[in-house]
Amino acid sequence: MGKYEILLCSAILCTFFFNLGLSANSIKSFGDLPKYTKDSLVEAITEKDVFVMYYAPWCGHCKAFQETWFQIFQIYQNQGIFIATVDCTVETDLCSSENIRGYPTLLLYPQATTYKGIRFTGARTLPALHNFIQHNIDNFNHGFEGEKSQAKMENNVFVLTEEHFQEVIDEGDIFVLFYVPWCEHCKALKPIWESLGTLHNTRSSSTTSIAKVDCTMYQTVCSDNEIAEYPTMLYFKKGKLFRKYQGSRQLDDFNSFLEGILLQDSDGVVDIGMATKMTKERLKPELVKTLTTSNFENAMKKSSLLFVKFFAPWCGHCKTLAPIWTSLGHEYADHETVAIAKVDCTESRDICQSQNIEGYPTLKLYQHGKYIAEYTGERTLLALKKFINSYLGKDEL
Repeated sequence: MGKYEILLCSAILCTFFFNLGLSANSIKSFGDLPKYTKDSLVEAITEKDVFVMYYAPWCGHCKAFQETWFQIFQIYQNQGIFIATVDCTVETDLCSSENIRGYPTLLLYPQATTYKGIRFTGARTLPALHNFIQHNIDNFNHGFEGEKSQAKMENNVFVLTEEHFQEVIDEGDIFVLFYVPWCEHCKALKPIWESLGTLHNTRSSSTTSIAKVDCTMYQTVCSDNEIAEYPTMLYFKKGKLFRKYQGSRQLDDFNSFLEGILLQDSDGVVDIGMATKMTKERLKPELVKTLTTSNFENAMKKSSLLFVKFFAPWCGHCKTLAPIWTSLGHEYADHETVAIAKVDCTESRDICQSQNIEGYPTLKLYQHGKYIAEYTGERTLLALKKFINSYLGKDEL
């Protein structure tokens, strides 16, 4: 390994490096990963997709991100995507030409004859990085890897058609929503289903894919599956219908249903290993912190950026936002400087009064314990992330 730490990596050498079968466990520092000069980077992207982290050895954020970047390397090293690093204290010309002004900076270079990096600005978590790669590299399909699958993704939910429905469900476990556009219950379910897709279709560790079928367009599929009402949600395992969902249409209820499915094999026998894994997952910190009088001030002090939703349980708009807010918490779950939180104003009235909350939901951003902005834009996951990242960039560069 030592000789690779002092050699700059050409495209040919990178190929050899990846074929060595390196794993995240064998990587101890950024120096163990492939490295590029300006010339070798241009050469490499004529052959492969390349995802590069520009860093400086003294950068604290880079060190904190190190383990996640190693995991990205491990996941994609055998999928035709080069994961590499550039030390900007050494490759000053390359970093200057790429306009690198802060560390770490992540640029994705889709395979092309001329290079133009796509800058990653999201939360530096595995799900967010995977989603970024998926949306920016042509023909990259997570979950459906068979050659015949042509499922496209819309708002993190796979769209199934008559042409490939059976082929897709034959390839793995899949939870499918059958709907019609004019159905009011379907419209209400749409943001929740998209949040479910965000939680599962963008996670490399997820074993279930989330999909949908428009029954006004693909009547044969819906007829074959005996769809008599909308929305109908069916879970398919190994190409066959495994179970119909009949519970409440809330994000937590869908996730509980999926957990129950994963705990059983196709014969209904409980998988002890999976049960143990899920128990450990539940012990992890909550994705959205619940703030009360007892912990509000402490949370303000501990978080560099704290994004808080002030809500009331009876508020209709709050209910619509709830699954999106949970997905937002998932996006930033492993971020070292961002925390997503919520305050129930029917239980913590003193907090809401002190923060001048006059309507629900109210979304406020705090930086280092001080209020800096109220979010009043579109309440979509993408828009909320863009809002956070606009302040995150200012804080870190």
